[in-house]
Amino acid sequence: EVTGGLPAELRLVHPDAAHPLLERLGARPVQPGELLDALRPAIERSVDDAEDGLDVTGLARVALAMAGRVAGSPDGITSRPWLGALALPDDTGSPRRADELVLPGGALRELLVADAPLGVLDPVWATELPAGGLRAVGVLDSFAVLDEPDPDGPDHDLDAEEQWWAWAQNTGGEPPARLLAVRDLDLVDDRCWPAALRRIAADPAGLAALRQPGGYTGWWLARHARIGGHPPPHWRLAGVAALEGLYDAVPVRDTGAALLEAAGVRSGLTISGPADAAELLGRLADPARVVTPAVVHGAHAALAGAGLDPAEVEPPDRVRAVTGEVIDAQRAVVLDLPWLAAVLPATELVSGGHPRVLAELLDLPLASERAAPELLDAAGGRTVRWVDLVEVVRVSAAAGLAVPEGTLRLHHELRVRHRGAEHAVPYWVDPAGTVHAADPVRAALLLQPNGW
Repeated sequence: EVTGGLPAELRLVHPDAAHPLLERLGARPVQPGELLDALRPAIERSVDDAEDGLDVTGLARVALAMAGRVAGSPDGITSRPWLGALALPDDTGSPRRADELVLPGGALRELLVADAPLGVLDPVWATELPAGGLRAVGVLDSFAVLDEPDPDGPDHDLDAEEQWWAWAQNTGGEPPARLLAVRDLDLVDDRCWPAALRRIAADPAGLAALRQPGGYTGWWLARHARIGGHPPPHWRLAGVAALEGLYDAVPVRDTGAALLEAAGVRSGLTISGPADAAELLGRLADPARVVTPAVVHGAHAALAGAGLDPAEVEPPDRVRAVTGEVIDAQRAVVLDLPWLAAVLPATELVSGGHPRVLAELLDLPLASERAAPELLDAAGGRTVRWVDLVEVVRVSAAAGLAVPEGTLRLHHELRVRHRGAEHAVPYWVDPAGTVHAADPVRAALLLQPNGW
């Protein structure tokens, strides 16, 4: 009968007494995994036993030795999550679950908040016992990763797990097929997130969890992690010019772009719902932000292409004009006919994406609803085919565009009247659809689908 914390009903032969005769008498060899499974009831009650004054030292040492031996076998540890219940002493001598302890001096402890509900393993045990066995029973030297291929529900004691589960189910149309989650993210000190991200990525399992599309880890980080006091999507990667001005560059220089992007730092503009649209419209309306016309156009195109219901988006009081300036929405119109830009003030025009969709989303009128300039000398000029204009053919080929079909009216000078004033324009399209141009190259480029 083995004592020293092992259960009394468990009988082991001392190695010095091992003999083939014992097997003929009924004894049988036991593998490390089998011994662990036999110890499971004792392991699961070991903290309570220790708090009741029982000596569980022998149990802990045997379990650690066996766990270290099965750690490299398939499902050796993953199929035995109950090993985390093994009682081990913390640095005050009190018994704690193994999976509630971190190694003394480990990098993980320095990343956690001061009141994190994790203890520190007794330094003597950390020195005397193999690190592999300690890690096998759940003692932490890095972030633990939970991997369950067929989760039944949000019942794994992860922070905000129910919200992620609902989000994942709504996004994919069915419950998550796999739970791959970094544990204890809610215990990280907000000042330590760049280092915490590097620590997570240093472990292959942690990196896989971080990169899992739609996974818990990336979802949680994008909403709850903090970089410079803000969640990761508040920032953009330093090299993303398409977001310059709208989002500030992430103030982190010692963490790779791929890792920051996996944590939620923006590498592009994505709008997944009304909340994202409202946030982007608020940034566009902020006059303190200096935004280039190209970035404004891209932001409006993203809004128009997001498939949003205008009824779910609050129209902004201020918008960005094509010049990049912030203007009152009452002054603005959406440019739906590109030739109108030649006579309407640029500081009143909004463009980007499908004009009618953008106008509905921003609750703005179309330019063609507000202006009807008169083309002067509409009968002048001469009719020519696009394909006969050498400059049009050459520029279209260089730009990779098709030469327009049909004909146009070519003018030496083209003028329109709007609100009592005359304007020289490079081209115009009359109500009958006839193209008039003094500059046929510009007309050919701007009349291409999405060319403006």
